[in-house]
Amino acid sequence: MQDAGEAGNLIESVGAATGAPCPEGMEERVVPAATYAVFDCADSMLDAMQRLQHRILAEWLPSSGYEWASKSDVEVYFGPNMTADDYRSQVWLPIEKR
Repeated sequence: MQDAGEAGNLIESVGAATGAPCPEGMEERVVPAATYAVFDCADSMLDAMQRLQHRILAEWLPSSGYEWASKSDVEVYFGPNMTADDYRSQVWLPIEKR
């Protein structure tokens, strides 16, 4: 998950859905309820996520009738072998109608 943080700094987090208490030394963050546009990626992560993010912002968003909501976007990674040619990931972009 990434957001601008309180001082405009990028915050990167690793998360898991759980009902367990937050371990000491870690911070609990809740992904806000929103309408998300979900984009699939099936490629090696060497630069695939950057290409996908660029296409979302440069191609899809301007012509979609939506705007990026002021909430955290979410990146989902499915498994450990991020260099596999068919590695699966997703970008969840919070959106609002213009």
